[in-house]
Amino acid sequence: MASVLIAILAILSGVASVQGQDYKATNNNVNPPEIANVPPASPSGLSAQKVSDIHIKLVWSDNAVNEDGFAVEARAAGQSYREVGRTAANVWEYSYFIYEVYRPLTTFSFRVRAFNSAGESPYSNEVDINMGPPDEPTKIRTETYSTSQINLSWWTDTLVANKEGFIIERRAGDGAFTEILKLVVKSLEPSTSETVFECDKPCEVSGSNGVFTFPDKGLTSKTVYYYRVRAVNRAGSSAPVESSATTY
Repeated sequence: MASVLIAILAILSGVASVQGQDYKATNNNVNPPEIANVPPASPSGLSAQKVSDIHIKLVWSDNAVNEDGFAVEARAAGQSYREVGRTAANVWEYSYFIYEVYRPLTTFSFRVRAFNSAGESPYSNEVDINMGPPDEPTKIRTETYSTSQINLSWWTDTLVANKEGFIIERRAGDGAFTEILKLVVKSLEPSTSETVFECDKPCEVSGSNGVFTFPDKGLTSKTVYYYRVRAVNRAGSSAPVESSATTY
């Protein structure tokens, strides 16, 4: 009975015992250890995913509790790392967009580190990603020009990034598709975005700002022609885009 009374009095007075140590209960928050004056812990588990020919998504694990943000560094094969962006605290993903012209099949490398006013963490793991086969053209259009000509146009939202060229196939009526032209990107003028192609046979192809045009001549009148275009590089080809038109 006496021990019960003592316990009640202890609770009422705000005094209790845990593992033999007395403490006084309080409603005040316990001050956390001072962590703002030390650099943050390093992120880990960095991974990279190709979203499109110009978009790479990075994801990592945030292991720090005192970071002000994360610094993202990137490099193309044969180049040095450079910082390409920063995030806020408690952010563990970053979208990297490739704005400069680059060679198809380029391998990009990435690394990330946390930072605060006290300094920077060690780097995360380094991750490499090869861009692989190209994206397909985003749009295709066929327009009848005459009894013997159809103009074929196609669009890409990435100019020729990661694309070494295009393959054009055609079929008439119920026939089978056959390759009629292979285009290889010869040069791209950065200031005007004008693309110059080499063809595997005489051709008239023009393109700039991601829009390309091919006049298909010598066709039969009053015939339905089906076209498909796919982007290619040494890693493979994209899915095709298709359209059709009928000569006059």
